Amino acid sequence: MNRYIWKNENEISNNYIDDDNNGYIDDYYGWNFIDDCAEINRNINEFSHGTHCAGIITSIVGNANIKIMVLPSVEKGGTAEEMGNVVNAIKYAERMGADICNLSCTFTEYSQELEDAIKYSRMYFVVAAGNFESNFIKGLDIDTYKRYPASFDLPNVITVGNMDINARLSPTSNYGINTVDIVAPGEWIYSAIPGNGYGFMSGTSMAAPMVTAVLALYYLYYDVDVSGAKDLLYQNAKYNKSLSDKIKNGNVLYFMN
Repeated sequence: MNRYIWKNENEISNNYIDDDNNGYIDDYYGWNFIDDCAEINRNINEFSHGTHCAGIITSIVGNANIKIMVLPSVEKGGTAEEMGNVVNAIKYAERMGADICNLSCTFTEYSQELEDAIKYSRMYFVVAAGNFESNFIKGLDIDTYKRYPASFDLPNVITVGNMDINARLSPTSNYGINTVDIVAPGEWIYSAIPGNGYGFMSGTSMAAPMVTAVLALYYLYYDVDVSGAKDLLYQNAKYNKSLSDKIKNGNVLYFMN
């Protein structure tokens, strides 16, 4: 996966100097916002979720000239501190020239700072709708029971639900006819994990990078901006009648005929 990793060519690695004056010292490979350091692989085994998501993207884009900016921001999920990490990571990515941001994370608490960071960004954000399961409920309507950033009503946010191998909405996937824009495969996805291994994971976090990868390919290979790539994504999605009361327009991203 190393050949896909973005590098900050204006920074000299390990010289303890902020060569490009962006406020981050030695951020040649990005920045670890969890540990607030340039070591993006520090505590790598705890970042298996992000590694798995990145592996999904690389498996779809193949030899395309697409780079992944590694910005670990969320470890446990749901904390105000980690929401602040995400905001800082968005601002970093914006400054360093990223075009598309995959956010396979959800928060239950609203943050004006997070919404503003996304709203005023030139990037497009592919975000996980989130998963929910209790003794009585599987999957939440996030039109009503908001999850963030998934429930932000912003034109540069693409919210992704999770479907199973039968192209049905996964029972634990959140949904919302006004909020969830598209669903993609997210059940038992085989991808990279730390330690040069591979493993299975499931959830909307796995579905989101599927969409991120396809959006990036449209952006790379067609004469369009990211907004145009988003239009192509929706135009080429398939309609699934069984999902028409769960997500916008019943949009489904298939990787099959």
